[in-house]
Amino acid sequence: MDYPLINLEATGQRIKELRQQKCLRVEDVRDFMGFESGQAVYKWQRGESLPTVENLYALSSLFGTTIDDILRGDKEEGESPLLPRLKRLSIIPQRYFRRIKPQVDFITSRYVT
Repeated sequence: MDYPLINLEATGQRIKELRQQKCLRVEDVRDFMGFESGQAVYKWQRGESLPTVENLYALSSLFGTTIDDILRGDKEEGESPLLPRLKRLSIIPQRYFRRIKPQVDFITSRYVT
């Protein structure tokens, strides 16, 4: 298993894509984040630096996505953030899975497309 690394340029491009998808200007992000200038946002978008964890959390709220999606950008269109967790349920032993199956079925039917 390889140690996961964050690609700064790809993350910056993803931040820019998400901002544009929401029809937001850099100034809008700056104001939301409470920055005096947009320099931090431009640096993120150019891949010169990464947002702090707190700023990633705020960006995920602003963009309506997950921090993981901002950093990795590999979420499929319309995919629920719960889907990766639900996929991992397949490794749960059957005797335990039977107990939680009704909840899993409910979540799957409601949130996974």
